Amino acid sequence: MQFDGTVPAVGDRIVQAAVKIVIEPIFEAAFDPCSFGFRPRRSAHDALQVLIDECWRGKRWVVETDIASCFEEIPHDRLMAAIEERIVDRKLLRLLRAMLRAGVMQEGAITRSDTGTPQGGVVSPLLANVYLDRLDRAWRTHGRGTLVRYADDLVVMCHSEDDARDALDALRGVLAALGLRLKQAKTRSCTCAKEARALTSSASSTATCAAAPPARGTSPSSRAGLRARRRSAPATASET
Repeated sequence: MQFDGTVPAVGDRIVQAAVKIVIEPIFEAAFDPCSFGFRPRRSAHDALQVLIDECWRGKRWVVETDIASCFEEIPHDRLMAAIEERIVDRKLLRLLRAMLRAGVMQEGAITRSDTGTPQGGVVSPLLANVYLDRLDRAWRTHGRGTLVRYADDLVVMCHSEDDARDALDALRGVLAALGLRLKQAKTRSCTCAKEARALTSSASSTATCAAAPPARGTSPSSRAGLRARRRSAPATASET
């Protein structure tokens, strides 16, 4: 039986899990609220709610992108510098460096790199968030629009097309300073009006289904149907 060489051994995963338990609360205390991915008591639904709220506040232009090969390209030296801002224990820092330098075994040969977090590792998403928090903090000071980040996926809500262009340029600049880059194939800016119309149609269909007699063996929630009708009403009115 063969396994992907990027997945840490069981012993390594246990050590990484123990390290994560120790250091996660330290960094969680300072993480920016715009970050949602791989964080305790935060989910994709929370991120989606921020996008919906910003859309209702008038930010209808959306910049959508993600960071190219993020987990493979984070520079080790800069990541350790970010970690050392909040951790001073030398033994723990030495262990984290060893994790980053462990390398990958493929066909019996070990390949090491000076970039990237442990692929498939328990602690890898946390380390990525530690480094990308620098993006979040830079955006809080110099960004244009509202940034919502889920790990390496980025969305910026803007008031106008010009703001969206400025936001995209700002993202490129901040990431370049961090040694990272946008994935061009997944980068776009658009207005959420078209998506809102599709959502309105979907919500209307949901409301119609909720109002219809339930099929045998099903029991749809009346509360869910009421929520769908309430959502569809204002969205439909805005289009007329």
